[in-house]
Amino acid sequence: MNFFARSLQSDVAGRLTRLGGAIFCILSVIIFSACNAMDPSIANSKEPSDKEAIALERARLHTDLALGYLEVKNYPVALEEWAIALRADPTYSPAHDLGGLLYAALKEDTLAQKEFLQAIKLDPKNLEALGHYAAFLCQRQRSLEGIASFIQLANNPMNPNPEGSWVNAGLCARQAGDKKQAAHLFSTALKLNRNHVQALYQLSDMAYERGDFFEAKQLLNPLTVMSQDNVEILWLMLRNEHKLNNQASMASLGLVLETKFHNSEQARAWTERRFD
Repeated sequence: MNFFARSLQSDVAGRLTRLGGAIFCILSVIIFSACNAMDPSIANSKEPSDKEAIALERARLHTDLALGYLEVKNYPVALEEWAIALRADPTYSPAHDLGGLLYAALKEDTLAQKEFLQAIKLDPKNLEALGHYAAFLCQRQRSLEGIASFIQLANNPMNPNPEGSWVNAGLCARQAGDKKQAAHLFSTALKLNRNHVQALYQLSDMAYERGDFFEAKQLLNPLTVMSQDNVEILWLMLRNEHKLNNQASMASLGLVLETKFHNSEQARAWTERRFD
């Protein structure tokens, strides 16, 4: 369930495709969330001179290289590439955003926050930086700030995936133990997209936790097809059917689990009939 318990470093693989999260997504998690953001340097720049264009391209190139090394946890080389990017163009907002992700992975929280805020200061329209900073706040147990940041991002008219930001706000609230607010935030995401997978999963998981197994089943129904390829959804469905004592459904779901996810912890738990 805990999207934000994963390191931000593991989240950077989705840097070019997540604005909300993730999540879970699970976290995030999550995810959790797909939408490509326009490079803010392109969206906001005036026509650059040849020298500026070369510097910008150099900064972009080395930022991408740093990201690649960060993804494989080669932090020394990632830091080197990031430094080159900043020397090329210290005003390049995505480079500072990447610096925030890098320092967050290294648990250098003061430096991480500094870089995230610098990225946002240089380009307040950098939705990726806004999302990464919000996730960082939630991961560091600064839930009120993180939730507020995700809600602000969700209400940003430039955000092409506001429902993902609402879900991430919900994940942050749920991690903090505020189940009522989490449910409200997930429900808000469903108002924008009634079939949002992560919102449905989170609400059904919460219903299961409080013992409302019929509501959980209703929320899980739209995810039936996806459960064939997602072990977490499948396992929640199977456990919920166990609580409802639906033996036929359990057997059917268990067969899918054994066939498609035979090496998973969930399959082992099913074999041993461990449901909680």
